[in-house]
Amino acid sequence: MEVEIDRLLKATPNNITPIIFSMVKSQFSDDLFPNSISTKPYLSSKEWLSGENNVPISMSLNQIDNQVQDFDDLSVSSP
Repeated sequence: MEVEIDRLLKATPNNITPIIFSMVKSQFSDDLFPNSISTKPYLSSKEWLSGENNVPISMSLNQIDNQVQDFDDLSVSSP
């Protein structure tokens, strides 16, 4: 498996050349892709409006670690 880790554009007087940085990896590499901020909310609207702060929830970028979230788990409260 080849993983693209960065892409740059080299501008010269005559053209623009893409430079791709990639690594061959047999497994997911946590050192290249550290945890990122999750899409799950870490504050409710009431908490945010009252001025509370909280640390964002982090998640692994490894697709094997991530499970698909069911929409049944989401709840919407009426105002």
